[in-house]
Amino acid sequence: MASVIEGIETWVDAMCAAFLTGDDATIAALCAQHVPIYLEHDLIAAASPQDVIQVLRAIRQQYEAEGLRSMRGEVVAFGLPRRGRYKVLIDWHYTMGPGFSPRSASVTYYFSQQRPSQDNPSGICMEMVEYRKEAFPMRTLSAVIPRYFSAPETDLAAGA
Repeated sequence: MASVIEGIETWVDAMCAAFLTGDDATIAALCAQHVPIYLEHDLIAAASPQDVIQVLRAIRQQYEAEGLRSMRGEVVAFGLPRRGRYKVLIDWHYTMGPGFSPRSASVTYYFSQQRPSQDNPSGICMEMVEYRKEAFPMRTLSAVIPRYFSAPETDLAAGA
């Protein structure tokens, strides 16, 4: 189990570095071919690693516009492995530039164990993402990829 946890921590460090530098090859190596990304109101069905890269580019641009300087991931919960798959809760902490408050996000990832490679030495592969707490409003990300599903807007006060 310790090696799996170390692998997840290696994945977090690699994804953080790749996200901050825009290293698309590493991001693609850390992801499955198809990655559902659940946001508060939307499901982005990333049908390829290129789709995941496109979503992460949009997120990075939004974060940079808000003054992102650095970030770090913290593994806060680790589910028991089931058939080579892992559910992991990661809190991301963002350091922003002058005049901006620090931000954080809480994200549940679903991973599988693949063969290690040069771009992914741990072999940990992201298969699904669920944003539980967003650091920034991300409703606009659905427009980044045409393949997505949105929850209908409802007005509970009107009895909808």
